[in-house]
Amino acid sequence: MREEEARRRSGGGPLPDEAERTAEKILGMTLVTHQTGPEGRIVRKVLIEEGVDIKEELYLGVIIDRSKACPVIMASREAG
Repeated sequence: MREEEARRRSGGGPLPDEAERTAEKILGMTLVTHQTGPEGRIVRKVLIEEGVDIKEELYLGVIIDRSKACPVIMASREAG
């Protein structure tokens, strides 16, 4: 399997030749997520960035430590 195909299957987004078709499908849709609530929001823009070769991936997370009332930043080379 090509590296690009593996990336797309793991949630990395469409391949470059599919980006325009995918954007056309998304535009005008009502997107319903936890952040939008049940009424959703209409998709009016889709931003497409030029692909780059990734040398190293890091996954970052920020949570609030309630006992200390401060943010905690976590980093990992592997997701999950």
